[in-house]
Amino acid sequence: MRLENKVALITGGYGGMGRASARLFAQEGATVAVAGRNHERGEALAKEITDAGGKALFIELEVTDQEHWDAAVEQIRERAGALHILMNIVGSNALVMLPEVEIEAWNKMFEVNVTATLRGIQTCAPLIKERLADIGFAGQRYRGASARESGHRDADGTTSGPPMLVAAAAGEMAGPAVRTFARQLV
Repeated sequence: MRLENKVALITGGYGGMGRASARLFAQEGATVAVAGRNHERGEALAKEITDAGGKALFIELEVTDQEHWDAAVEQIRERAGALHILMNIVGSNALVMLPEVEIEAWNKMFEVNVTATLRGIQTCAPLIKERLADIGFAGQRYRGASARESGHRDADGTTSGPPMLVAAAAGEMAGPAVRTFARQLV
């Protein structure tokens, strides 16, 4: 098992990519912290994983709220003892049509897609570094079919930012102990 004795925090952990990643990480031996706002969906996935013989827990997390990030990291420290992987998957796929964009919607999209990724990196980095984890930050952002079909690919710019943040964070924490994976699916 490639992730035996590792702990992974997956934001948006019960959505499509998050759910698939949580299941795979658990199959590979990781303890998975499924994080999100929907308690019912998060608990259901954690139960599914544990019923299948894996290790999982649900952590309530509103990624735009720093207090939630602080509480999530403390829960992981208390319940799992370490953190090796941060996988920022949660994101907004709201389609924006330039130039008719409401500034409030624009700012919310940046808060979810870019600033929340930074919050996660900043908050989780100390716990990851504590254990000199051999796996560090992972991040994926994608645009929905509606953006592709309309020809407005990354018109809001928020899908390009997170992979750069992930790579920069790993570079700052450079050394053999921290690796990064950042990919943008469009």
